[in-house]
Parts: sequence; structure tokens; C-alpha cells
Amino acid sequence: DDEQRDEEDARDRKRVRQVHAPAHMISSVVAMKAILLAGGKGTRLRPLTIHTPKPIVPIFDRPFLHYQLDLLKQVPEIDEVILSLNYQPRRIEEMFGDGSDSGLSIRYVVEPAPLGTGGAIRYAGEKLRESVVVFNGDVLTEIDLAAVIATHRERRARATIVLTPVDNPSAYGLVET
Repeated sequence: DDEQRDEEDARDRKRVRQVHAPAHMISSVVAMKAILLAGGKGTRLRPLTIHTPKPIVPIFDRPFLHYQLDLLKQVPEIDEVILSLNYQPRRIEEMFGDGSDSGLSIRYVVEPAPLGTGGAIRYAGEKLRESVVVFNGDVLTEIDLAAVIATHRERRARATIVLTPVDNPSAYGLVET
């Protein structure tokens, strides 16, 4: 059992490396949207988030959200980013405006009340018919998003979830595979 588990872990690590490999270009040009879930209060980051929403807390003198927008810009098919907001939305809108400074079109959707992850996605993407990439607003990653999208399309999947193994998943939740 241990040998089989080690082999499976090795295969999983290989797949993770493939997804995190250098950028791939997506072959077909199909418009996509991205939804960034950025509405939380950031209570675990207090006192940093008392007057500053978590998505614009500076990391190396740069608002955190800029790193996610940089990742999305690597996929030319993404023609609009929808920021799903709830906590201090005006502060974020004032910083990013329509997105022209970042090279992406940005639209804001403000939840009437916190809707949770699924509710926020549904509310922000209510009228969308295109493919959608969804990110939690507090994830810093160097994932090869183009490779994930290419794999998703090759497999003709209805949905794709990108996960990463961690030593103690109890802090993040579990996904049975």
C-alpha cells in the first residue's frame, strides 16, 4: 500500500509540475471572463484590514490584487475581470478604476450581503455565457493558467478545479479524489 501510494504521489507531483511549468499559449482565441472573489473582511489579517480591504493590502509595496491581475493578463483570451466585492468596495474601485491602467477591463459586482463562495460566483456570473476562470481573491500563485485552460479544453471538461497538496489540509478543507 505504501509503495502504491508513493507512486500515486509521484504522479500527482508530476501533474502539479506540468501545470506550474512555463507558460503555454492557448491555441484557440475564445473570449473568457475571470471572476475574482475579493469580498471578504480579511479578519485573520487584522489590524492590517481594519481600514484596508484585503485585496489591496500591500505585498512588497504593491496591492495584492495586482499580482492576480498580472496572472490573468498572461491569458489573452480573458477580456474582462469581474471583481466580486463586499467589504469596502469603493476603496478597491478607487484604486483600479476601469482597469485601463492594468491593461484589463474590470467590472465590479458588489454583493448585497456576504453570499459565501458559491453565492458570490453565482451572483457575479449570473448573466455570463462564456467560459469563466474563478479565483479566490487571496491566492498568490505562479500557476501556468494557460496550461490549466488548455488541459480543461483538451478534456472537454465542464469544470476544472486546481488544487495543491499540503501537509495539513484541515486549515483549508478537503477534496476527495
